[in-house]
Amino acid sequence: MKKYITIIIVSLISSVAFSQTALHSFECHVQPTIQGLTQSQIETNISKGNFEQYRLMDKRTTLSFDNGFEVILLSANEAAHLGLIANTAGYQTAYPVSYKLPVFHMDPQQGWTYAAYAPKNTKNYKGR
Repeated sequence: MKKYITIIIVSLISSVAFSQTALHSFECHVQPTIQGLTQSQIETNISKGNFEQYRLMDKRTTLSFDNGFEVILLSANEAAHLGLIANTAGYQTAYPVSYKLPVFHMDPQQGWTYAAYAPKNTKNYKGR
């Protein structure tokens, strides 16, 4: 009996440790002209990834993909109301003013998602 309880506890801990985006905690808007990815593949790949760092407490977040689709993350409070998120304490209410969301790319063959950040120009070069 103790062996089964231990297995159940380890299973629960591992599911929490490997945080993923819950399947019904986002909406997927696919353009009709998209090629290489189906809506089902997109939803599966998004749910395998961890996009929780982009979710806000009270506001939905739109993630843009250069593949031709968008993923709209429900707010943390909406997802909690649906029973998809257990604890909303770690979510921020807004992004910092200077923060810009990246544009993402999903590799159709591998199912991997990449975030492309715009380079920051920290130095001001003046012409001579």
